[in-house]
Amino acid sequence: MRRRLAQAHYAIRSVGRLLLRYLDPVLLVLLPSGSRLTAQASLREGFRRFAVIKQVASGQRRSPRGLRELADDAVRHLDDAVAGNTALFLAHRLASTCHSLAGDVDAFYRRLVAYGEAKDAYAASRQLDRLGIRCIPPYPLMRTIGNTAVYESLVKCRTLDGETSRLFLLYDRRRAGDFVNPHMLTYWRDYMTVIDDPETIRALTPMLASLTDDDSGPIKFSGRYLPTHSALALAGQQWEDENRSPIFSLRPVDRERGMSVLREIGLDEDDWFVCLHVREGGAKGNEPFRQAPISDYIPAIEAVTRRGGWVFRMGDPSMTPLPAIDRVVDYATSTLRQDWMDVFLCGACRFFIGTSSGLYTVAHAFGRPIVQTNYLPTSTLSLGTKDLFLPKLTRYRRTGELMPFADLMGPPFNNAGNDALYREVFDVTIINNTPEELLEVVEEMMDQLAQHDQEDDALQARFRALTAEVGTLVGLPGVPLNCRIGSAFLNRHRDLLPPLTSDT
Repeated sequence: MRRRLAQAHYAIRSVGRLLLRYLDPVLLVLLPSGSRLTAQASLREGFRRFAVIKQVASGQRRSPRGLRELADDAVRHLDDAVAGNTALFLAHRLASTCHSLAGDVDAFYRRLVAYGEAKDAYAASRQLDRLGIRCIPPYPLMRTIGNTAVYESLVKCRTLDGETSRLFLLYDRRRAGDFVNPHMLTYWRDYMTVIDDPETIRALTPMLASLTDDDSGPIKFSGRYLPTHSALALAGQQWEDENRSPIFSLRPVDRERGMSVLREIGLDEDDWFVCLHVREGGAKGNEPFRQAPISDYIPAIEAVTRRGGWVFRMGDPSMTPLPAIDRVVDYATSTLRQDWMDVFLCGACRFFIGTSSGLYTVAHAFGRPIVQTNYLPTSTLSLGTKDLFLPKLTRYRRTGELMPFADLMGPPFNNAGNDALYREVFDVTIINNTPEELLEVVEEMMDQLAQHDQEDDALQARFRALTAEVGTLVGLPGVPLNCRIGSAFLNRHRDLLPPLTSDT
């Protein structure tokens, strides 16, 4: 409980520092004195209400008011702050986050677009757009290695759009130790220039706020503003269509020292391995909808080892230890853990088995096939055609019926990112994938998706068409998911698909 409170407070303080750093000292001073005081008061009231929403959504606080009502109240104050004041564009971002936490997908996306438009308009009004630069903040990589998806999306969108502006990463070198995986920075330096002088950072950061691409989006691609994962899904499909290489490949030094470690623990040169990461309520707090018990994965693990592979269980030392299994390395709780070894394993695995946690994005950036399991929310499925996923199913408490795929994959459920929404707004019970389902999808990946019968392909086509129709990817109506849902899972739950016309 103490860890959860600390993490919730850290998240709220982070947003507060962002607003105070960008808005109060630099942007608010540009306003007339009277409106400056009004804007500050409204902004602070909006932020105070946002903090309440964050606590309610994370389960740290109870409120007699629903999340939607709380969000609408916060957004009213943020609207008062931003009304007529183009310098306060970051208030749009906070309003977008409020709507997201409350499960209002349409309002979330509208305000995200408004944030992108307001940033660009402000940059143009101050001629900052003529500098030919874009910036990214350091805190996504500082907080979690899983935010690799943010930067992969940005790099691919910029490349495909022919973007010529230079990309800068600004961080104070005195905080270098805050990066959860410093070694990842050595790979990102291929795509961005790092500035880490403290005085330079202090001077540039507020001025360049309108040129900064945040981890929460939007990312501009092909002329439109999109949420991060939607942009990555759309750009990723074009990237595949053009047969482009993954944005990362392992450097020789990392491959050599990684292979040396593998030899030391018993792997031969021609042995292959997979990575497995199953989120628990440890390092990043307790979010049951994202989590699963590692014990459910034992049959899938044993299926890999029966075929001659090894399994490296990824994560951190707080995780539940695995039982001793031949050809299985509980890397998460071992003394082998190092930042460069994390990267090596993700970049060299035959495929990566993940859950609703971000480590899989590192393997994805290296072009490794992904099997996402126990996955929610579905709007963040930015995987490619060689990847597989299994969503968590949900059951309506009121009727006891399973939620059909059309609802599971569509708004507002597709963007639900906190347990309070599932519990209080949607009133559903979340159902973990079964050990049998996990075994089946891992075996499907090991078979390299080579043997699909016509019935399976027809079911997959129906499912992909459904994701396009209901708008699984926020901001991309009519665009289907690129990845496949597990074949055995889809066949077992085919009754959750809409009936064919011929069936009615």
